[in-house]
Amino acid sequence: MTEAFGKKYILNFMKKNNLAVLSTVGSDGLADSAPIYFTIHDNFDLYFITPVQTNKYLNLTKKKDVVISLTNETNRETVQFRDIAFEDSGMVPSILAELSIKLNQNNNFISSLPLMLHHNQAKAAIKVKPYKVRLRKYFEDHFVEEIIEFN
Repeated sequence: MTEAFGKKYILNFMKKNNLAVLSTVGSDGLADSAPIYFTIHDNFDLYFITPVQTNKYLNLTKKKDVVISLTNETNRETVQFRDIAFEDSGMVPSILAELSIKLNQNNNFISSLPLMLHHNQAKAAIKVKPYKVRLRKYFEDHFVEEIIEFN
């Protein structure tokens, strides 16, 4: 497939967005979704922080396959990641620092995020390594889709 936008375009789209929806599979086999603040690196590794007693964390301990979706309503664009998630808890301090910078906020704001309000719970950094990324851009009468697969 000819790249309509390219990896750089998709990466920039993701770097400009702060909030995504993470979908996991619950222990009952049903889909479970939750909003996440995330940071993404130039190699498309995406990170987010979650307390270890949340449904998303518990779901990830059983099944590592996830879907992450982002939308820019103004530009009528969506990105969907199909991924495998790994715990990388040594990254918690650096990912929180990256989120502070990305969200252009101080530590007081970061402390007020829902993920931080789970007092007395350990936090886990989750690294999401994509194997497929799909971007769609919608126009009045059609849409353009680009799929990038990673090895």
